[in-house]
Amino acid sequence: MSTAEIKLKLIEEITKSNDEAFLTDALGLFREHSKGIYVFSPEETAMVNEGLEQYKRGEYLTDEEADKEAEKWLED
Repeated sequence: MSTAEIKLKLIEEITKSNDEAFLTDALGLFREHSKGIYVFSPEETAMVNEGLEQYKRGEYLTDEEADKEAEKWLED
């Protein structure tokens, strides 16, 4: 599909939609893209915060440990 075809398809889908949440999300995506800034969703923010807390509690693997885990996983 060409860029022009993709744009027309987007316009068509946006025009047909009455889903306010979807349209708001789409608008946010376009705004973020034009700024070059990615804004985490609440779910993503929660996951990052959970990871930080795990790190603080010492719940992490070193590079070597992670490599060994990956090797085991690939063997199975």
